[in-house]
Amino acid sequence: QLPPVNSPPQSMAPTPAIRIRLNRGLFDQASSIASGLVDYQISRISLPSTQQCFTEGCVQIQNLRITNFRQPQGIYFGPIPPNQLVLRLTNFDFFITGNLGGSIQVIIQFPVGGTIYVTGRGLSVTTTFDLQKSVDDEPYLRMLSCGIEGGTIEARVAGMGIFTDTVNNKYGSMMSMQTRRNLQTTMCRHMQSLVDQHFSDRLRKLPRTVSVKDLTTLVISVRYFCPVGTREEDPQVAAVSSAPTWPFDQSQQLQQLQQPQQAFSPQMQPFQQRWAMNMMSQAEKADEPDYMDEALKEDKKQDRAPTQTVPKKSWDLQETDAVVAPFTAEDLHKFFNVDRMRHLFVDVNMLDASATTEDFSIGISGNVYSSRSLGESPFVPPYPFRLPQNPTRRAAEVIVSSYTINSLLFHAHRTNALLFHIDSSTPGIGNLLKTTCSVDEICISDQIEEVGQRFPGKNLELIIRTLEEPSVEIEDGAVIMKFSGKTMFFVQGSRKKVGSISFTTIFEVQAQTVGGRLVGTLSIRRLVFHRDVDFFGLSARDLEGFRHAAFPALPNFMNRVKAA
Repeated sequence: QLPPVNSPPQSMAPTPAIRIRLNRGLFDQASSIASGLVDYQISRISLPSTQQCFTEGCVQIQNLRITNFRQPQGIYFGPIPPNQLVLRLTNFDFFITGNLGGSIQVIIQFPVGGTIYVTGRGLSVTTTFDLQKSVDDEPYLRMLSCGIEGGTIEARVAGMGIFTDTVNNKYGSMMSMQTRRNLQTTMCRHMQSLVDQHFSDRLRKLPRTVSVKDLTTLVISVRYFCPVGTREEDPQVAAVSSAPTWPFDQSQQLQQLQQPQQAFSPQMQPFQQRWAMNMMSQAEKADEPDYMDEALKEDKKQDRAPTQTVPKKSWDLQETDAVVAPFTAEDLHKFFNVDRMRHLFVDVNMLDASATTEDFSIGISGNVYSSRSLGESPFVPPYPFRLPQNPTRRAAEVIVSSYTINSLLFHAHRTNALLFHIDSSTPGIGNLLKTTCSVDEICISDQIEEVGQRFPGKNLELIIRTLEEPSVEIEDGAVIMKFSGKTMFFVQGSRKKVGSISFTTIFEVQAQTVGGRLVGTLSIRRLVFHRDVDFFGLSARDLEGFRHAAFPALPNFMNRVKAA
């Protein structure tokens, strides 16, 4: 059974790092779906044969069928505290007929036959469920209670000759009570079958592990190929903080990275281990180095100490008001190859559930693991992980803690998945990478003449990789990221490295949902160049002008990428 949210932690029990909140709008849709199912199916309920016994004998009731049915006045599917769901049908009528057969003992035994009529008026049925998991971690809805409430059910017989009035007068109440119990059993069994078929079966098909690559590809596809609407049912995504936050103890992280790696993380369930082994074998077959991998190999061969030459003037790029082509999906894939994330997976097992009268919340594991990186994330899931208040609730909301984000970045860094590529085709910055240009253009040789002198008529391309795992914390709804990386400059189309600049930046992302679309802005809090600059003899101090120019330039570029 899924425990209530924020219950005391058990030993080694996993805690959720992602929460999904299902709000009133979603349950209104579910109620409409349930209404259509009930309207179609309840009048087609198959009523089993039964037997009713009296002092004088027993009669068998067969061929029961609903001959008339008035649809429920209201059908409601929604949450109730503490962690349950309710399906309620209110104020419906029905009329049932059936055949009688048997014998009655009055001095001597008489065979009897006839018809039974059952009339139900103003009835309601209430069924409650909770969210459970099978031994295979498959979620399903378990029925907790079910019963017919209110209204009247009257059973009468006809066509029994001289016994008709006697049976109705003497046993009418007993027949009505027994008929009510039989109908309750039948209807509740049908309600369970309806929920199993249309809800639990779909829950069982939900994935327990989500590929980061597939998730990223889906986000890009939805952004480019689905129309943007203002529907209230569009999900909203938010993030909340987790402990610890940066800066971390670098020595402790280094020790963890240097420890012998385990086969699989202890946080992984057995089915995840088996699945990850299969995915690892497939990944090994598909792991052919791409262009950036080969470039990085050449970079390692060509690494050398910075050349000691005369310092040049500061790099101060000019601003331009020229129209910049927008980012396309192809541009995004060139900038960041999502295939490099194919070995990363997010555990989406359901861990707990809670409900109010307005919403139903589900706790998701949110643990990240890799089929290549054989270690654990140093981060700790938040506990207790509570949902923030949101007055403008949508149909569904997904709240992701920084634990999941940081764990994802941790494994992505360890497996060299965080590589970014910029070349002459990149909108907004590609033109600046020309080694030579006309007087009315802006290019890199305007500030560093050696680039144009040494590589005339060429274009440079940039490969940016992480020097350490990026880290994220949440402050008042804003995402704060620390990113330390190395930018390597190559002659485009070759693997010839011409320089590198290592840096550390701290930037802030403010995001919100507008019209069903996640939008936001990025700003840089801090940007520092490391001392190991290897770029045409320039030192970190010589690049101060470029560093100051990057403060507005980089946010503009990243906001263009994000807005694509």
